[in-house]
Amino acid sequence: MALWRHPVRAVVILGAVPTLWGLPETLLENHPAVAPLGSALVFRAAVVAWNSLLWGGTTIASIELAVGGKPTMGALVRGIRYWPAIFPALLVQLVPLQLLARTTDASPALALALGIPALLVVLIRGVAWTPLIVDRRLGWIQAFGASWKATRGSGLRICGFLTLLSALAIAAGSLAFGRPLAAHAVGLVTGPAFSVGVAEVYLALFAGRANESGELALSETMTPAPSAEELPTHGSGWTREANADSRRH
Repeated sequence: MALWRHPVRAVVILGAVPTLWGLPETLLENHPAVAPLGSALVFRAAVVAWNSLLWGGTTIASIELAVGGKPTMGALVRGIRYWPAIFPALLVQLVPLQLLARTTDASPALALALGIPALLVVLIRGVAWTPLIVDRRLGWIQAFGASWKATRGSGLRICGFLTLLSALAIAAGSLAFGRPLAAHAVGLVTGPAFSVGVAEVYLALFAGRANESGELALSETMTPAPSAEELPTHGSGWTREANADSRRH
């Protein structure tokens, strides 16, 4: 995986920074005055709004790592501009999570019938949702539509890949034995691995990456892949910055 080309950058930008970013949420959830509101929709929406500020930057960094680039902390700053589109996208993903949380105890059958399928649809068919927002500057509705179209016929393969990443993360997390410090240390590796894995799926869908047989790895439903100079158009900018650097040198 491209993650291992620049492991320190990956751990810092995709592991350490998100962990520190999530500390306010952890502190608030454990605060006696706020703890009863931990599952309230308004509180969760506020958390999503906060996390959306960082999400664009980590998505940019993940794509840059996936193509062999060297992301910098500046990617996190550049990603803030996509907050208006990323926030509603993540908010939509919150709906099935809330549905699942609220129905599991009351009616496990209802959770199984509604919550889990809705969550899988959003996560699998929308796997390229936020990458398209930051890498192609699509609106959040347009980006989901493009992701839905590109993943048609590839849902099982994407589900299997994401399940494998999740299983590895859970297995690694079990090594922490319930110790918070150890769990954070494990997350510094599993978090970047999952983020770059999603970026790899996005690139396979939209950047025309081919397998050994010369066929697209996941989908051929999109229009022909653009050239290196054209991808991405205005988003993360990794291609154009790389071309500029090569001309300077």
